[in-house]
Amino acid sequence: MARVTEELPLRLENREAFLGEAAECTFVWSTADGWPVEVTMAYLWERGCFWFVTGADRPRVAAVRRDPRVSVVVRGCLHLHGGTAGGWRNRTFLRWYYSLGTEKRRSVNSRGERAHRSTREGLRCAASQRRAEESYSMGGHAEEIPMQKLRPSRHPIATAAVAVTVVVALSFHVAPALAQDSEETLGEGVAQESAFAGETGYAFQGKSDIDGGGSMQVNRFDAGVVGRVQLMEPLRWTNSFLFGVNDYDFDGGGFAAGNPWETILSMRLTSTLRYALNDEWGVSAGGVFMLSPETGANWGDSFNGGGLVGVDYRPNKSLFISLGAAVISQIEDDVAVAPSVVVNWVPAERWAVRVGSVPVTGGAAAAGEVAYRVADPVEIGLGLLFQERRFRLDDSGPAPKGVGEDSVMPLRLRVGWHITQQISLHAFCGVALAGQVQLDDRSGSKLNRQDYDPAPYAGIRFVGRL
Repeated sequence: MARVTEELPLRLENREAFLGEAAECTFVWSTADGWPVEVTMAYLWERGCFWFVTGADRPRVAAVRRDPRVSVVVRGCLHLHGGTAGGWRNRTFLRWYYSLGTEKRRSVNSRGERAHRSTREGLRCAASQRRAEESYSMGGHAEEIPMQKLRPSRHPIATAAVAVTVVVALSFHVAPALAQDSEETLGEGVAQESAFAGETGYAFQGKSDIDGGGSMQVNRFDAGVVGRVQLMEPLRWTNSFLFGVNDYDFDGGGFAAGNPWETILSMRLTSTLRYALNDEWGVSAGGVFMLSPETGANWGDSFNGGGLVGVDYRPNKSLFISLGAAVISQIEDDVAVAPSVVVNWVPAERWAVRVGSVPVTGGAAAAGEVAYRVADPVEIGLGLLFQERRFRLDDSGPAPKGVGEDSVMPLRLRVGWHITQQISLHAFCGVALAGQVQLDDRSGSKLNRQDYDPAPYAGIRFVGRL
């Protein structure tokens, strides 16, 4: 339900006739980042309110519960002002909604096939009673959302729309860090406003001399998806699948002699459940399963995984903190206890501070960044990352069926362009510091470990979410 809270600059009978005839609108809300998002929805105009039905797991439901200030746009030539939205679950309401909607659909049908198609599309879910009972209706008795008034917008709109002015809070965008070898570990544990997100990227680590002789360079690719389902009001289930390719090119003698490894694959599946204790606190638990073999190696010998637990706290829109730990088995090594930390803080308008750490095959991937939004679609960030990778080798090279390890700390400058509310593109460049490679035999005993010199570092990432 979206209620118009301000006096309208048109006669009551005109408003009722206009809104009663239309069957479809654009519903606009704001994400936690402060970005407006819109979707086309069927609606009913009744009792001075807009009425909608949507699935309980849709991002707009959580967004409206967080901030009930919304916009509704109906095609026409009139203008409405200020409104808020509330919500509840109620089977009686659903029966009333679909019954009234069917009556209005029959009425609209006589006014033209175009209006009939729009209304039929918007109310087609009425045929499924089961789906109706599981729907979350924006309107309310139980679980009603507090109402707030909006400042009215009184400028004329020629040939435009019936609208409720949107008021959104300025926040910041955190790209979902999805891949195990991702260059974006920031925001891994943050509850996303999206039900589905995807990310892919490429990073080039330039040629670097290895202590004791030889050199190396690396091309890194990764991609991942994450999906979220609201199982019930306080319980959310999140799953992510991640895939990465690290292509190494060794040259010369020393550590590089015999080409210790070439192409390393990595996959990670994470599944977590989060229970909201209240509007500020939540707890989570889950499991992580990882595979990291060299091409040609035995996949089963590259398995590692474990469990993770955490607690998160969001006192306001400017601060989110998540603290946890993961107990992860290692390839031919002791079990590691890896931190899982996320801190997202907006100390001032346009500024953001982000810290993140997630478990990976070598132990943990961590990152910190200070970012500044120079314009609405463009953000610049200066950050430091640390990543560890540990993987099973094939039966060739100087350590047949052994274990390789690579750790590095890139210092990078990132430029992010938010093309739309759902799509963003990020480019970065910098230098890879504190690099180290290690070669173990098949039982995990160390054969050779060497540092390597700083190397140029650059890449690009693409992020999309629904």
